[in-house]
Amino acid sequence: MMLPTLGGSGSTQCTHIDDQGNPYGLGSLVETLHKGKRKESYASSSSTVTVVELQEQLRRKISDQDAENARRDEEHRKSQARIASLEKLILFMKDKDPDLAAFMSTSPLLEPEVIIQPTTTTTTLPATT
Repeated sequence: MMLPTLGGSGSTQCTHIDDQGNPYGLGSLVETLHKGKRKESYASSSSTVTVVELQEQLRRKISDQDAENARRDEEHRKSQARIASLEKLILFMKDKDPDLAAFMSTSPLLEPEVIIQPTTTTTTLPATT
């Protein structure tokens, strides 16, 4: 399969010309790279700076997220420690006060009833012959 060429003896052109007369589109890569003083590929220094800047932004973002995760982990650890100490206190109080133990065993606030209705639906598929 032969690709159409830009200019030259080829009669078919698959490129477009921008307002400054520079070709762009299919087949214009070679002409674009060899035109003018610079003979660079599309990865110019400005795009590499952009990639480096993006990498730095991503590193900062990851670092910020790591710091936030560490803060949340510490907060969670403290909350769990507080819950454990309150549970110990309740157990101690239940042992010392039988009225509190009776109240705690009948209190709906501390042990909420969660009723999950079974949602099993059976669908029958039509029989194929």
